[in-house]
Amino acid sequence: MKSFIFLLFLSLSAIGYSQGDADLFRFSKTQIYGSSRFEAMGGAFGALGADLSASQINPASFGRFSSSQTYFSLGYLNTKNKVLFQGDETITNRSSFKPNSIGAVFVEDDSDRMSGYQYIQFGLGFNRLQNFNNKFEYSGYQYESLLEAFAASAKGVPWENLYITHPFTSSLAWETYTIDPDGSAGYVAVLNNDGDQFHRRSVETKGGMNEYYISLSGNYMNAIYVGANIGFRTINYEETTNHYEEVTDTTGNDLRSFDYSYNLLTKGNGANLKLGFIYLPRDNFRLGFAFHTPTFYELTDDTRADMTAQFNYGERIVIDSLKPIGNYKYKLRTPPKFVTSAAYVFGTRGCLSMDVEYVNYAWANLRSTNDPQYQDYDFTIENNAAKEILQSAVNIRVGGELVFNSVVFLRGGLGLSSKAYNDKVQVENGWDKTISTGVGYKSGNWVFNLSARKMYLSRNYFAFQGSMAQNKMNQTSITLDFNYFID
Repeated sequence: MKSFIFLLFLSLSAIGYSQGDADLFRFSKTQIYGSSRFEAMGGAFGALGADLSASQINPASFGRFSSSQTYFSLGYLNTKNKVLFQGDETITNRSSFKPNSIGAVFVEDDSDRMSGYQYIQFGLGFNRLQNFNNKFEYSGYQYESLLEAFAASAKGVPWENLYITHPFTSSLAWETYTIDPDGSAGYVAVLNNDGDQFHRRSVETKGGMNEYYISLSGNYMNAIYVGANIGFRTINYEETTNHYEEVTDTTGNDLRSFDYSYNLLTKGNGANLKLGFIYLPRDNFRLGFAFHTPTFYELTDDTRADMTAQFNYGERIVIDSLKPIGNYKYKLRTPPKFVTSAAYVFGTRGCLSMDVEYVNYAWANLRSTNDPQYQDYDFTIENNAAKEILQSAVNIRVGGELVFNSVVFLRGGLGLSSKAYNDKVQVENGWDKTISTGVGYKSGNWVFNLSARKMYLSRNYFAFQGSMAQNKMNQTSITLDFNYFID
């Protein structure tokens, strides 16, 4: 069984083919972006606290602040893809500069007015959760063709209904004469199957997922810290796929090549709640726990597709009135997250910290909106298919810091993420791995931090049934931030 997103590619409905397990996973998973200190220590801040970016892990971390401060971080990200397809390797690079986080925390000293309570903190800010800017491509020779996938998915559908049931795939192949009828409501690709086809495919993604938050926390007896965080998320995701095939064996065949393109634009907003606490059984030992509710999104997909075919007698195109344009609104609920944390502080010399995060991606689901125009589809097929192939995952983050003369800081971190897809599909190859390091310097009320991070992951990409490319991706990020203590 291949991933549902690739099966869905072959069996499109009138609403397009974007919604499925790929959406559930893509918009449920978050990356470690934030302050340089936060990134350098692998994001292991669930029990450590006292970092503005740590609110995305445990909102009780703001309870560790005893003075107000602001910060701004700017990140550089380079993504390198090595894609292996039929023995040929293609390398691509994509870079971007974006703010990673902006925030402020305001601290009120209540130690004289509230018995036991030391400080109350109010925070607000922005954290980047995903950077979707990426591009990978591959090329090579393969016997199977995308046209065969279009023909197989159209089986049983009269040609005049293809424009309704398969607007983004098979109808385009029919319109460009690249599939022909074959018996009773069957179809066949117009290929000579005695030879391989030359394939070239590129997939480019843009956009990001961001969270704007409001946080409130408190400190009781400098031993118990509690916090709550309301997050408002935005999604802006664009994916453009271009597929080209050239027929190598043209014996008895007029088709020479074809181009297929597909564009998906997903935008929307969501909200969630995070609750957390930190407990100090001893001055130098800290325990933390946080619960993240699901994020409830309302999303809109805009989809477009086009196809052109070149024959020895000329070119076949899809006329403008038959080019599909889709628009669909729907709801997406991400799974909840549970985070347990521990940290040990070596006085003023440094610290060690660890987070263990549990998330079950099979708990995510898709739903229809309250808009009457889009209430005729219940996503039962997509949700059931996703539950069959998505599973629980454990994310582990470890970080440490060494302090020299209270002004120079050396940091390092390690992150491991287990597979979100189970063994029924061959999408992920092992655990995702992240290593990070960084330095910091304090001068008066200013702190300057620099971090570098490297992430490694391996994915299999299925363009269609029988067409698999192996992608080894690594990301290099560099983050610089400025932190100012107000008082």
